[in-house]
Amino acid sequence: MFNIFGLIAAFGGGVFAASIGALPAFIMTGLFSVVGAVAGMCGAADASNILVNYMAFGSFFGPHISFAAEATVQSYNVMGNIWAALIIGIIFGTISGIICDAETNLINSGTDSHIDGPACAIFIMTFVVNACFPA
Repeated sequence: MFNIFGLIAAFGGGVFAASIGALPAFIMTGLFSVVGAVAGMCGAADASNILVNYMAFGSFFGPHISFAAEATVQSYNVMGNIWAALIIGIIFGTISGIICDAETNLINSGTDSHIDGPACAIFIMTFVVNACFPA
């Protein structure tokens, strides 16, 4: 049901977002999606598919992974402890990836539901982060 490589990529995406911050992670997502769109307009459909679906909105650079990981690190408010920030990013990025995979494979597969998996994961993770690290 769950793709182990997707979970490994979510693990790496959580580390990536926690280490470089939210804005550079979103810049990388936007960069891959623009390059993929240009590749698609130039006729390279396979490259466009890989860049947009697997790189920009996949398990590594996807906003559901990088946003959840970085928002959790910012809510945790780490005071100079980079290892704690990376571990928090790993945990919550991977949890967000699992939520997105579960929503996509369980809810959207057997029904005519058109729920966006990454948006659903970000919505759920908002409440989880606020419950774990209240302000």
